[in-house]
Amino acid sequence: MSGAAGRSLLLAGVVAGAQDDVRVVDTLAGPATRVRRRVTASLEGRELPAEVVQYAIATPSGAAPVLLSFSTPLVEAADAFVELFDSVAASTTWVR
Repeated sequence: MSGAAGRSLLLAGVVAGAQDDVRVVDTLAGPATRVRRRVTASLEGRELPAEVVQYAIATPSGAAPVLLSFSTPLVEAADAFVELFDSVAASTTWVR
């Protein structure tokens, strides 16, 4: 991971673990750092798995990056949802 990508994650408050899938992806707004992880969420006293994908995208002004965060409890279909999340993130652009 490049220094700029690492700074984007840090500024966005995203901490990537050793088991996380971390990569740089292209968006219309520029490169974004993507972190994909499986988590366990509590719901009404039950522990349920969920897939979480976060994208940290640097802003043109150089201020703190924008953080896009998506999740699904349908872990059996996680790959399909991640494709959808990637498409949404890839369409991100800046409006002046």
